[in-house]
Amino acid sequence: MAKSKRVTLEEGDDILWAAYDNSYRLILGEVGYMQLESEVLLGSGVLYLIHNRDLGVTEEDIEDMILWYEDGEMYERCGKLLRYQREKFS
Repeated sequence: MAKSKRVTLEEGDDILWAAYDNSYRLILGEVGYMQLESEVLLGSGVLYLIHNRDLGVTEEDIEDMILWYEDGEMYERCGKLLRYQREKFS
């Protein structure tokens, strides 16, 4: 039987921020997967991503990320994701 863990709202928010940040850095080439994996092992030990690494990044993933960063008023990241979206999916 799989283990379960109750996650508080604060922990859930931290996990979401980590997942969005990890995916953002990986998708835009700021960090390679091996480096990201090494960083995570030094921290929480769990690599959270918004996108499915095995299936690749979808346009919906990018749109979700843009909305997330827009809500967080991180407009520079929104701009970079919009440019990526145009290059990759247009």
